[in-house]
Parts: sequence; structure tokens; C-alpha cells
Amino acid sequence: MKIHRFVSFALILAFLSACGAQPDPNGSGGGGIFSSPTLPAPAIRITSAPDAQGTARAFLDAWKANDFTGMYTLLDQASQQAISQENFVKRYRNAMNALTLSEIQYDILSDTTTPNSARVGFRVTYKTNLIGALQREMSADFNLENGQWKITWNDGLVLPELLGGNYLSLEYDAPARGIIYDNKGNALVTQTDAYSLAVVPSQILPDEEPTLVNELARLTGLYPGAVMSLYEANRNTDWSTPTGEAPAKEIDSRWGLLSRLGGLALNKYTARYYFDGGIAPQAVGYVSPIQPEDLDTYLRQGYSPASRVGRIGIEQWGEQYLAGKTGVTLYLFSADGKPISQLAKSDPQLPGSITLTIDKNLQYQAQKAITGFLGSIVVMERDTGRILAIASSPSYNPNLFDPNNANSGYALGALVNDPNRPLYDRATKGEYPLGSVFKVITCSAALESGTYTPDSKYNCQYEFTELSDRTLYDWTWEHMQSEIRAGEEPPYTQPSGELTLTGGLMRSCNPYFYHIGRDLYLQGRVSAVADMARGFGLGKPTGIGQIEENAGTIKNPTTELEAT
Repeated sequence: MKIHRFVSFALILAFLSACGAQPDPNGSGGGGIFSSPTLPAPAIRITSAPDAQGTARAFLDAWKANDFTGMYTLLDQASQQAISQENFVKRYRNAMNALTLSEIQYDILSDTTTPNSARVGFRVTYKTNLIGALQREMSADFNLENGQWKITWNDGLVLPELLGGNYLSLEYDAPARGIIYDNKGNALVTQTDAYSLAVVPSQILPDEEPTLVNELARLTGLYPGAVMSLYEANRNTDWSTPTGEAPAKEIDSRWGLLSRLGGLALNKYTARYYFDGGIAPQAVGYVSPIQPEDLDTYLRQGYSPASRVGRIGIEQWGEQYLAGKTGVTLYLFSADGKPISQLAKSDPQLPGSITLTIDKNLQYQAQKAITGFLGSIVVMERDTGRILAIASSPSYNPNLFDPNNANSGYALGALVNDPNRPLYDRATKGEYPLGSVFKVITCSAALESGTYTPDSKYNCQYEFTELSDRTLYDWTWEHMQSEIRAGEEPPYTQPSGELTLTGGLMRSCNPYFYHIGRDLYLQGRVSAVADMARGFGLGKPTGIGQIEENAGTIKNPTTELEAT
């Protein structure tokens, strides 16, 4: 038993000795049962926190782009719980409008970052339309949420002065809008006191009606019959029927008579007044209140919410001249509405006036001449190209766009819903076939081709039969048919017969110019007439510039019929 225990103990010692006697990796030898194996060096990884400047720049860039909703997405959870997106957007929009902001610029000044928080300092330059440039330095704190920096927002990040719920308010000093004159210095549009004129038919006294009608005709420029036609259908009613507007000085000078006339309703208001119910109204245009969808744009430019702005024509084109510049005083108020300080002030700048080439009297007569028709009249000065009259019918009354005009509520809806589209300028936008005027162009193309001379002859009859599938007719045939239908006795209007090219133009012979168009086409001069038309300025804008126009269309023919 003793021998067995000794052998077992010796084996255990030998085993432990073998396990512990490993070579020293440093070559020092030795070793023993208490030595430990060498472990590999630990791997160290460093994870950088995200860059808070990136979030700051994204926030400021969104501000530059007026993307207030995008800015809101960069707020931390606590900030979004404190202010709704709607109120956040409203806060920025109201402040930027009050500043008349045109542009935001920024510079990052500092950046401090810890594992879970950061602070970025920056300078903001507010470039404004009315009060110059303002600079403010501010800093934003950031929280790390889901691995991204989010802004801890407060009102001071809009403008430092707004911290704690303070707000900005503008006081406006708007100059009167500029005057539009005709070429002789007569005012077409001005800022003045005016009266709206209306008739209550059931209150008209029979013995006073002639006087009432004549007075309204004198004040409005309408014919007496036209005045009566405005209210005739409502003669036995109490409905107030608009008849027009007149300057206050004209009403005041005849107040003794007008105020006694039964059935006449007069309402005074201050207006952007268009004389004679609108001289060249489609070309001159009108003003109206700022529409809700445009309000931010105009407030940024320094307009007051109550401003009227040009909509079409000269009123729109000349907005910057006619409006002048509104003076403003920028105030800072506390959250409870108490004034704190005046931050900035700018003085108003007087507007300019615009003088047109239009002759008021000629324009007035042109408008009267075309009343009752759909069309336009344009009178140009031959040697200069100046437009002396530009009338489009039906016309409209620009005074109806003033909500202070008592006639507006009743008549404006009828105007804008009129199927004849009175606001449409047929002089500059209407696209019509030229009719016989185009013969001048076809004649010019014929002469320039070298195929025709002024003495080239053609037999001009009732009918043009050179097309294989149809017959076209001369104007003399149409006259002859009208005479027959009217039961007239012969002789009827006869065709022109043999004509030179010059004579064909003088007689306005349709078949001759049908022939020229087809002939040039068959010669391979496919675009000859169209090119000449373009050379005369057709198919492109006139370049008048101040009022909107349509260019029209001139196409090259693709068939004999189109060329004819």
C-alpha cells in the first residue's frame, strides 16, 4: 500500500512539472507550476460622436430656403412636445415677414461636443427689403437622440430678442399710388375720393327720371339709353342697380341737385379711381387686395396686409414705379402685448407716375365705337409705332375691383363670370386670321420669288377651281349671292376679270392670291409665303413689353389647300 501511494504521488508531480515547465518567451528559461500563459493585446475601437455642426448647417440651410417644416424635423423630442409644427412655422413666418426679409446668411462660429450633448455658436445676417441688414450671434444646444444630434429649440433661435415669447410688429406708412397719365397729361388713373352710383328703380319719381338719367349719363360717360338699360329690367323692384362711379369733386359740385333725386344712391369712398369707367382697361389693368396665397411674398417686400397691387397691364408691369416704398417702424412687444422697444425704422419713398402714349379722347371714342362687338381696335402712329388707342370689346370697369366700392359686391361677380370674357385683351391676345390684309404678304412673296411682276395677269372670276377636291369663291360671288337672296334685280356684282398683280391687290381678288399661294407651293417654294409673313412680324411677339401678348402661329403649308 505504501509503495502504491508513493508511485501515484510521483506521477502527479511529474505531470504538473511537465505542464508548468514551458519555455519563457523572452528566453530567460525557468518556469514553474505558477506561471500564466501570455494573452494577446486587447483590440481598442473608438466610435466618434456625430458632428453637431452638420445638424446646425442643415437647420440653417433649411431656414435660408424658407423650409420651416424641414427645420422642425431637426428639433429634439422635448422641443417638439413644447411647440407644434404649425405654431413653429407660424412663429418663423410672422417674424420673417415683419423683418421684410429678403435673404438669410450665416457663419458657424464655434462647436463644443460631449458624448451626449453639444453646442454650436453661429452668426445670422438678416438681409431685409426695408430696414437694412441685421446681425445677431446666437448658440443652439443639441441632444443626442438615436445616434443623431437634435436641436433644443427656443424662441431666441428666431431672433434673440424674441426669447420668452416676445414678438415683432410693423407700423406701416404707405404712400399714395402713382398716377397714370395719357400722352397729353390727362389722368387716366389716380388716388382720390369717389362716389359709387346706383339706382333703386322703385324709388324713381316719373317727373324726375329724365333729369336722373341725364345726370348719370354726364357723370359716367354712358349714353342716356345705356343708363336706362341698366335698370329697366328691375324697374318695379327695390334692388339697387349699379350705374357707375364718379370723382367726389364732380358729385360735390352738384350735390344740391343730386341729393334730391329719388332713386339715386350715392356712397362715398377713397379709391384708386379709374376715370370714365376705365380708359383702355385691359391695357391699363387694375389693382385689387393681396390674395392670401401671395401674402407672404408681398409682406416680405414691405407691403402692408391692406395694400392693393397691380394685377394686369400697366398696373402690374409698373408696380415698382407706382407703389413707391412703404415706410415702416419695427417694434418689439412682450408676450403679453406690452411694447418693449423700437428696433428699426425706414421712411417711405414717394412713387413714380407713368405717362402712356395713349390719347385719352381717341381711346374713349375707339371704345365707344366698338361697344357691342367682340373685337379690338388699335390705332398706331405711322412714323413712330406709338400706340394711340388700344380698345378691346367687351370692356370692363376696373373700379369694381375695389371692395370699398358699394357697387363691387353686386357687379364684380357678374364681371368675372361673363362668358364674353371682358378681362381678356383681344388686342394683344386675340389670334385671328388676317383676312384680305394677308394679300399684301402673298403679293410680296410673289414679287420676291421672281416668278411674278407687278404686271403679271390673272383672270379673276367668281370661282377658283385649281384644287381637285373643292371650289373656292371670290368676294364678288358672295355679294352676288346676297343680292339674289335679297330679291334684287340684275345686274348683280360682277367678277373683276383680267387683272395685273397690282390690280389684283387693289381689287382684293381672292382667286388671284389663292393661285399665287398654290403656284409657289408647286414650284417647291413651300415656305415662301410663310417666310414672308414672319418677315412682316407675324407669328412672334411684337415686343411691346408692358402688356401680355400672344405671339400667334405661322406654319409652313403641307398641302396645296393649306398653301392656297
